[in-house]
Amino acid sequence: MISLKKNLRKSRVRYFYLLILAVIFCVCTEIPEHCADGRIFDPQTQFCVDNTPYTKCDDMVFEPQTEFCADDNKTYIKCNGREFDPRLQFCIDTSLHVKCNGDRIYDPKIQGCDEDGNLRMKCGDKLYNPATHECDEDEEPNPIVTPDEGQFFVAFDTNGGSPALIAPIIVSSGAAMRMQYPRDPVRADHIFEGWFDMYDIKYEEVTAITNNVILTAKWTKIITDDQEP
Repeated sequence: MISLKKNLRKSRVRYFYLLILAVIFCVCTEIPEHCADGRIFDPQTQFCVDNTPYTKCDDMVFEPQTEFCADDNKTYIKCNGREFDPRLQFCIDTSLHVKCNGDRIYDPKIQGCDEDGNLRMKCGDKLYNPATHECDEDEEPNPIVTPDEGQFFVAFDTNGGSPALIAPIIVSSGAAMRMQYPRDPVRADHIFEGWFDMYDIKYEEVTAITNNVILTAKWTKIITDDQEP
């Protein structure tokens, strides 16, 4: 009887030590995380979206449907669903364009890059030539602007309004246009409703600029009494 009690006591001690070892093992051993479909990923360097593991971008999680991580380990918004090389290309209005002279972003609606890598204003479909004055002499071309790292390009399309050209501006990332915000254009028989991007989002003086953007003037036609049905 005494021997049986001793054996039970030893068994309990062994069980207790085994329990402690199991707890230590669980605490010290990382349990791998899984996507919903069971695939394992490393939460230190990866994240899971829609059952697919992705590598973090500079330790940051991003939205892989609309964003991508470039070779410089920075996150960029995809251009119409496509990835691109931000060192050589830029995206405006869902269209990819090659930077001028390797690093200069411009507004392709009103600017162009000549064979020598110089930015020049457009006059219709042609590039402005200051030597021959292909533009109307009374229409002064807009100055060329080139954003640096941490800055964004904001261009304006008056959409039939006057003035026909408004100089594009450069705004620091996350900052607002404020004093650079242009005066309202005018258009006969129309009311100016504001500046809107391609997603029909209105930009005010205090709107934060987070990417290169072309803002288009929105107009509402004035209906006079004699035009009403």
